[in-house]
Amino acid sequence: MNLTGYSVVTVALGLRSLLLSGLMVLLARSFGNSLYGGYATAASIGGFLSTFSGLGAGPLHVREVALGEHVFKVSFDRMVRRTIRTTPILLALTALLTWILIPGTLPVGSLCLLALGEHLSAVASDTWMRSMQSRERFPGMGIAVCAIPLAKILLGGAILWSGRLSLEAWAWASFWTGGCAFAVVCLFGLATSASTDHATVGSEPANSFGAIGFAIASASSRVHGDADKVVLTRLASPTITGQYTIAYRLTDVLTLPIVAGAERLLPKLFKIGAETSAESRTYLIKMTVAGVVLGTTLSAATYALSPLLPWVFGPGFQASVNMAHALCLVPASMTLWVMVRSYAGTNGFEHAMGLFELFGAGLNVAASLLLVLHFGWLGAVMATYFTHLSMAFTLTLWMLYRRKVACR
Repeated sequence: MNLTGYSVVTVALGLRSLLLSGLMVLLARSFGNSLYGGYATAASIGGFLSTFSGLGAGPLHVREVALGEHVFKVSFDRMVRRTIRTTPILLALTALLTWILIPGTLPVGSLCLLALGEHLSAVASDTWMRSMQSRERFPGMGIAVCAIPLAKILLGGAILWSGRLSLEAWAWASFWTGGCAFAVVCLFGLATSASTDHATVGSEPANSFGAIGFAIASASSRVHGDADKVVLTRLASPTITGQYTIAYRLTDVLTLPIVAGAERLLPKLFKIGAETSAESRTYLIKMTVAGVVLGTTLSAATYALSPLLPWVFGPGFQASVNMAHALCLVPASMTLWVMVRSYAGTNGFEHAMGLFELFGAGLNVAASLLLVLHFGWLGAVMATYFTHLSMAFTLTLWMLYRRKVACR
């Protein structure tokens, strides 16, 4: 692995996480448990649907450029146009799901607006980031993932300083931030991308189908991290959701080195997937060993750092400590799944990856509903582990089976 590139991506994602964590502290202390739980649920809905933007156009763009299937401008033009075409229907679905899933005891109108803003922010950030990732421009990739969170925390701090930070005020701030970012990225993309006729031709059917596989995989992976929050809001209370979101955030922060490695290596993994050399196999084995060691270490760190949560977010979040202790193995289970998924998605199994992620999403929702009813928030923890391990195990068996069939 290019350690310089890995370091840049890790630092960038770490800074992004730090900015988002700072924003979480600001909002959690301002809103309290219940309203913050509503905010977390709305943000999860907006973030989930943003993964369908362009129907997988982002990862497809990275693959096309990495493998030399299209020059950057042609592929970038296609990605931006597909993103723009899918956005209106996804925004409508975001508002509809938020209205349906958020309890009537919360300010649903403001939360719908907030979910729309989170959706637009995520789409803008991902489109910008993929344009840099495809060319392995890692400093630019770092700026892309940090720019919007930085703008949000500065805006949130300004509103707090003015004494007007409420859920309604933040909903409008989030909406306009996301909307402006989306408009700037798309307009800049259309202005700088290829203007020739062949640039806007739709991609080949096989590539389009593969892109949908990436979209399903990305969306389904968000379900694993977000469905439990929606279920807790509906079956338990927004207060418990707020506590649980803080605990889960700690695991998100500590899995950043794994996520950074996967994002940094994506272009390289596509190239390795097209090879069958002994050198490429040795490289994958080394990556696997490093991932296992790192995932185990991060799980231990999660447990050790859990008692700091009430100190950071306030005494009202004391229950988050026990939740974080229960979630401490998430970095290890997530690492296992990320390794299996990354291998599948870059070795010709992207369709299977998408289907297994979709299976995992359905499994996670069903398990969360059943287990939360019987065990409360602990059921959400159990559903998370069950989903990660089930997907990793079944997808590995499927790939081994397909390899065996292909060798006959």
